[in-house]
Amino acid sequence: MRKKNIKKQIGDKKVGLVLGSGSAKGLSHIGVLKYLEEAEIKIDFIAGSSIGAMIGGAYAAGININEIEDIALKNDLASSVKYFLPTISKSGLISGAKVKEFLKDIVGDIKIENLKIPFTATATDIFTGQEINFNKG
Repeated sequence: MRKKNIKKQIGDKKVGLVLGSGSAKGLSHIGVLKYLEEAEIKIDFIAGSSIGAMIGGAYAAGININEIEDIALKNDLASSVKYFLPTISKSGLISGAKVKEFLKDIVGDIKIENLKIPFTATATDIFTGQEINFNKG
């Protein structure tokens, strides 16, 4: 579908973007965001899980999509895997502190509720199976 046709079909409707998990496959979210930018489609809110939360959160913070792509391409597996090595604790499989450090390096010290685009990160409580939404803090 042509980009102009998509924009015309959307019209004045609000656009929510949901970005999923998938490790390296999740990097395809960058291409989706580039396409939406080229089509001049305004994103009104973003939700993401895992890599989708990382990319979506950075984009919601106002980081340029080309910069997000550069970060993804420059960070080889050896330099970024340390943030996501599984560690079983009361809070989950991945240490929140390590992920927080990684994100702080990219977006700075900003609260979720102060992002340029409303954003929610989703996760699953490994003990209860309950969905957890992070949209504050």
